[in-house]
Amino acid sequence: MLNPIPSLGTYNGGKSGDGVYQTIINHIPPIGEKLIIGCLGHCGILRNIKPAKENYGFDVDPAVILKWIGLDLPYNYIIDQCDILKWIKENPYFFSPGDFLYLDPPYLFDTRKGGNKPLYKFEWNREQHITMLKLVTELRCNIAISCYDNPLYQKHLKGWNKITFVAQTRRGPATETLYFNYPFPTQLHDYSYIGKDYRERENISKKIKRHVSKLQALPVLERNAIIHALNDQVSELPVRTRKVCGNPDCGKIFNPNTARAVYCSDRCRVASHRKQR
Repeated sequence: MLNPIPSLGTYNGGKSGDGVYQTIINHIPPIGEKLIIGCLGHCGILRNIKPAKENYGFDVDPAVILKWIGLDLPYNYIIDQCDILKWIKENPYFFSPGDFLYLDPPYLFDTRKGGNKPLYKFEWNREQHITMLKLVTELRCNIAISCYDNPLYQKHLKGWNKITFVAQTRRGPATETLYFNYPFPTQLHDYSYIGKDYRERENISKKIKRHVSKLQALPVLERNAIIHALNDQVSELPVRTRKVCGNPDCGKIFNPNTARAVYCSDRCRVASHRKQR
C-alpha cells in the first residue's frame, strides 16, 4: 500500500488541504492501539498519518464507504458504514486510554459561510451535535474534534484545549478550530509534518536527514552511546512554559524544535511578546 493513501477525490471538509491535515497531525500524541475516525468522508488525516496498530473509519454514507473499500488497504484498516453517534453509544468500552478518536462532523449550519445550504447527503442537526458533545465527555480516550468555533462547543467543551488556524476552502479562507481533551503534546504519533508551513517542514526534514546521516557514519558503539545519551537525557528535559494567564497550558511550548508556544487567545499571545521585550 502506498503511504500516504491515494486521494479519493474532492470532498467538502475533507481536511486534505495544504496545511490542514499537517496542523492536525502535529497535535496528535502517540497512539496506543487504536485510531478511530468518525464522520470519515475522504479524511485527509487517516490518509496521511502514520498508521496505528488498528485503524478504524466510520461513515454513514455508503458512497464514502465504497470509495474506501475500493482502495488496497492493509488488514489493520477497518472501514464500516454506521452512524458514529449510535456506534459510540453501543460501544463505550471499545475506547481505551491511549486510543485516539478524531471527529469531523458536518459543521453547524449557522457557522458556515454558505448558511443553510446542505453540503452533504447526511447532514447533522443541532441535536446531533449536542449528543456528540455529551458522548465525548464520557469516553476515556484521547479525542480531537474539528469545527468552526461556536458558543455550543465552547459551552460543552469547556476546559478542553484548542487551537485555531486558517484553512483555504471553496468559499475562501476560514478559521478552523481543533478541540482536544489532552494537554498540548510534547511527543507526537507522527513527526512527518513538523513545521508551520512547507518551507519550515522542508528545513526540519533536511536537518533530520543530516543528523541521521552523521549518526549512521559513526562506529556502532559510538553511535549507540549517543542514542543512549539522547534517550536518557534529552527526553527528560522539562518543557518550558511562559505563564500568561490562569490557564496552566497557555503559552506551553509544544514543539521543542521550533520553540513556538500555543496561547489561549491573541490577547495572551500579545501580552507574552510584550513581557519578552
